[in-house]
Amino acid sequence: MVEASWYGSKRTSLELGASFHRRRLRLVSSQVSSVAAVLGPRWDKRRRLELALELLPALDPSRYITQRFPLQRAQEAFELLDRHPERVLQVVLEP
Repeated sequence: MVEASWYGSKRTSLELGASFHRRRLRLVSSQVSSVAAVLGPRWDKRRRLELALELLPALDPSRYITQRFPLQRAQEAFELLDRHPERVLQVVLEP
């Protein structure tokens, strides 16, 4: 798992129990606005952006979509998320 967002002062919870250890999962933090000073001359913002754009085609975020709902059925989607989170990875509301 790569945490690629900024939570600021917001508290978050992450289950790090038996499943985390048995599956030998790793948690990696990313810092997108700056890099270590020693890397700065080689990895300026422009080079980091170019690499990110180059890598984008390799991603397939659609594989994480488990359900799609028309916008008119948004309530149903939210109820699914609330009542059965184990059935959902990503819900998409379509206009």
